Amino acid sequence: MPRELRQQDWESVLGDVLSATAQHIRDANDHKKYCDLANERFYHHRFSCLLSERYKEKNVDMWAEHLLTPEGKTEGNFNWSPDALDLNNVEATRDLALTGQRGNHDFVVNAVPRVRVEWKGPKMYTKRDIAKVCLKLLHRVSPDEPKLVCAIITGAKKGNKRHVEALEERFKCMLHFACDVIGCDDIASLNLFVYVATILDAEPHKYHWRQMTDIDAKWSAI
Repeated sequence: MPRELRQQDWESVLGDVLSATAQHIRDANDHKKYCDLANERFYHHRFSCLLSERYKEKNVDMWAEHLLTPEGKTEGNFNWSPDALDLNNVEATRDLALTGQRGNHDFVVNAVPRVRVEWKGPKMYTKRDIAKVCLKLLHRVSPDEPKLVCAIITGAKKGNKRHVEALEERFKCMLHFACDVIGCDDIASLNLFVYVATILDAEPHKYHWRQMTDIDAKWSAI
């Protein structure tokens, strides 16, 4: 039986992932150990475990009821070759990149409605990373389905303003690009939620932690 996953539920899980990441880094620093956040699999593991715990609190066995599908299929078909996904050419990308084979989301939560989840980090994401994530989430997916972009960026000894500005600039630029490719002029109608945080110093900072209703609105630390 499909089970509801509310915004407050997934935001609580994402907050726990962020806290667990920060604690993992602090523990490594305290013991002068190498921090093994080499790729986003750390987030995948923590997200699935913490989501399972959240369902368990409601007396639901997430795995027995097949509520979470890692590498769940996209609705649209894609071609990510450099010639097809041209970040400087909306028309060419529309004609060439939205063809090919179905891709994979990091997770699909088989709730009502279905929730699609994409993770980025711990290294700085590129424009191409974000273009692919946005197109996977927005192309041919029902507006009723929540779509989550989650990014926790680590790896710098000290935070700096330019680093955060680059995160925001790249994301906004590529979300505009993806909307142009799919022909959408109302981001608020797409049910897209964006959660971007950094752990550049000792403590995590949330820079965008809500639904995306205005692409150009200024981000600010929460």
